[in-house]
Amino acid sequence: MGMARVCYQLGQINAFVERDFPAASRYYKESLQLSRQIGERRVMALAINNLGLLAETQGDWADARSLYEQTLSLSRELGDMDGVCMGMINISMTLLAQGIDHTSGKSLEELLAESLSIARELGNKSNIAETLFAMGRVARFQNNYAEARKLHTENLTSVKNNKGFIVWNLLRLGELARLENDYVTAHSTLLEALSLAKEVDYREPIAPLFEEFAALSVAQRHAKRSAALFGAAEALRAAIQVVLYPVERVEVDKNIATARAQLSEDEFNQAWAEGKAMTMEEAVKFALEESNE
Repeated sequence: MGMARVCYQLGQINAFVERDFPAASRYYKESLQLSRQIGERRVMALAINNLGLLAETQGDWADARSLYEQTLSLSRELGDMDGVCMGMINISMTLLAQGIDHTSGKSLEELLAESLSIARELGNKSNIAETLFAMGRVARFQNNYAEARKLHTENLTSVKNNKGFIVWNLLRLGELARLENDYVTAHSTLLEALSLAKEVDYREPIAPLFEEFAALSVAQRHAKRSAALFGAAEALRAAIQVVLYPVERVEVDKNIATARAQLSEDEFNQAWAEGKAMTMEEAVKFALEESNE
C-alpha cells in the first residue's frame, strides 16, 4: 500500500473512530498531495470527498460544496459511477442545508433521480439508501410530507440489515408524524429510533433525536422538558462535533423560542442548564421517559 493510501486510511481512523477532525484533515491533505504527485486520482477523489465531509463539520457549506464538485468531476473522469452517485448526493445535501433547491440548471430532485438511477443500475444498496434518504429530506423541506414519508418508508424496508440507516429513517418518519400533528405515532417512532441508537451505541443521530423529542414536547406544551432536551442536544452536538444544517437551525430556534415563551426566564434557563449538564446516557434516559409535566 502506497503512502497516499496509508495517509488516507489514517485520516479515516481519525475522522470516524477518534473523531479528531484536525488530525484527519492533516492526513487527508497529505494523502491528496501525495496522490497528486503520483497521479493516483482515485485516492485524490476519496481524499477530496472526505475533506468536504470535514468542511461540513465546521459549517463551511461553500467549501464543502466546492470539494464535492471536485470529487464529482474526478469520478466522472475515472468512470467511477459509485463516486458519481456519492458526489451527487453530497452536493444535494450541502445545497439543501443552505436552502438552495437547484444546481447547474438542475433541481435537487433531478440530480438525485439521476443518482438513484445509477445506483439501481449498479445494484449499490448503500448508494440507493443514501439517495432515497436525501430525496426524503428534499421533499420534507418542500413541505411535501406525503412524498417524504413514502421515500423514508421505502428506504426503511430496503436497509433491514443496516441499523444506522434504520435509526435515521425512523427519526425522519417521527419528525414527519409530528409535522402532521400525529403525536402518538411521532412519539412511538422516535422511541424506537432512540432505543435502537442506544442499543448499537450510534451517537451521531442522538442529538437530532433529542431535538425532535424537544420539538414534540413543545407541540404538547411540555416546555420544561423541551428546554432540557434542547440543552442536552446542544451539549452533545458540541461534544461530538455534529452541526445543524442552517435550514434545520431555523426550526430549532423557532421551537426554542416557543418553549421560552411558555416559561419564565428563570424556569427556562434552569431547565436548559439541567439538560446541558446531563451526560449523554442521562439525557437518553430522560428522553425515553414519559413526560410528567
